[in-house]
Amino acid sequence: MPAILFYFVGKTKGNIQRIIEILAAIALWIPFDHRYYILFWPGKFPHEYNFTSLMVVLMIVILFLIIKKQEDIGYNFIPGRKDFLLIIILTAVISGIIIPLGVITGFLKFKTNIKFEFFHILAFIGIFLTIGLVEEVIFRGIIQNLLEKIFKSHLPALLIASVLFGMTHWNNADPGFALHYIFFASIAGIFYGTAYKKSGSLFPAIFVHALVDTLWLVLFVK
Repeated sequence: MPAILFYFVGKTKGNIQRIIEILAAIALWIPFDHRYYILFWPGKFPHEYNFTSLMVVLMIVILFLIIKKQEDIGYNFIPGRKDFLLIIILTAVISGIIIPLGVITGFLKFKTNIKFEFFHILAFIGIFLTIGLVEEVIFRGIIQNLLEKIFKSHLPALLIASVLFGMTHWNNADPGFALHYIFFASIAGIFYGTAYKKSGSLFPAIFVHALVDTLWLVLFVK
């Protein structure tokens, strides 16, 4: 499907072309999010999700960087001092908003025995490389980036990309909390998008994303 959409990218220009590119990015994302790509791996493969994630990143590189030569994706992964300050501030703000609201609504429940283990460091690295990287490249580097070109404004691009990001998480929670998940993921998406916009790089967005997911793993019952 992404390849078919990219065929039409070459036949169009302007905002129509950008909309088709956004649809192509979503077409890449949905099968990954729903684990459809895993069906390509023969038999039971222990690291199928990780390799699938890398496969999606490779497809993004081929389609959007090599073929389309998409500008301003922000694939500079060399962080500066300001990037880490931005990461700390945004992670604190996200936590200050989502944790109280999540607990009040019953969406989040603290573990009875909270402890930080070495496993969580490995989990952070894994989340950074296999979840944060893919999601931020697609939703910030491509979708938010293209929406900003369409609207010629940052705010609508940020909000729409964040809501799309939130909506794709509907299947990640129990049915009774699907709307909660969409809402909180959308809020988080606003801050990931802010990290991307403020820094001009995907690194802070991916880092904040991975930190938030790791905090969830450490503090809350799944």
